Amino acid sequence: MNWRLFNNPFITYKVYGFIKDNKVSSYIALREEVLEPNNLSVTRIIDLYGKNVGISTLLNFTINTCSINGSVYIDFSMFGNLYEKELLSSGFSKLENDE
Repeated sequence: MNWRLFNNPFITYKVYGFIKDNKVSSYIALREEVLEPNNLSVTRIIDLYGKNVGISTLLNFTINTCSINGSVYIDFSMFGNLYEKELLSSGFSKLENDE
């Protein structure tokens, strides 16, 4: 995580954690990008890991923060269905195939 997220010389990530019993039980790593030529801000969820209660809290925090900061959308690419329930209940849509 240090090399990929915290000490990456090329990309700035924001990492937020859900703390329970003085330990990080879940975290989310985000990358903000600007879409050219319109200069629209978007947020990409780069990594999501942890216990389900923390995941839902972090997703809701991310949605609220990105809305306040003017991101036009938040996206996340994944394999499998880990956290699918939490993503869908937080308002994310599942796109498949040509969607």
